[in-house]
Amino acid sequence: MDEIRERYELTMERIRAMKQEQTVSAPFYAYFQSMADFILEMDAYRRDVEAGKQETMSLEELQEQNRRLYRDLIGEAYAESYASP
Repeated sequence: MDEIRERYELTMERIRAMKQEQTVSAPFYAYFQSMADFILEMDAYRRDVEAGKQETMSLEELQEQNRRLYRDLIGEAYAESYASP
């Protein structure tokens, strides 16, 4: 299990580094930035779950967290989302 955790942390470190890179060409830059943002947001969510933070959050806070996680799939945003085929 320690090896998996170590690989995970190395992967997250690399994804954080991607946010600083400027080497990706223009058509793909926005995609990689968007995916890195989403993965980092999911990592923050994972840490919150492990810490039991959701247990103490209000309904409004939980709803806001949900909106943040799914913002590119809701309403008109879906048409411009990378999740849209």
